[in-house]
Amino acid sequence: MNQDSSPTNKERLQNLMQQANITDINELSQVAKVARLQLIRIQQGLILNISAGAISKIAQALNISVDKLLQVFGEQHQTEDQ
Repeated sequence: MNQDSSPTNKERLQNLMQQANITDINELSQVAKVARLQLIRIQQGLILNISAGAISKIAQALNISVDKLLQVFGEQHQTEDQ
């Protein structure tokens, strides 16, 4: 984890993948049928730069709702903006 002990986007994505029994980003890319670049954008905190269709596919592959996916990766933006 990073210095303030909140998980990074990469760690958050890894946790969600683990819960969905997905081993790595390449497998998630294949299961969700989205480009690996889209997943890298999530890791970099750029989820808002991803199309709604791709976000939906990623959420489905992770067995979570789109709202949950956006909530998980939106938290960091909220804390960074403060």
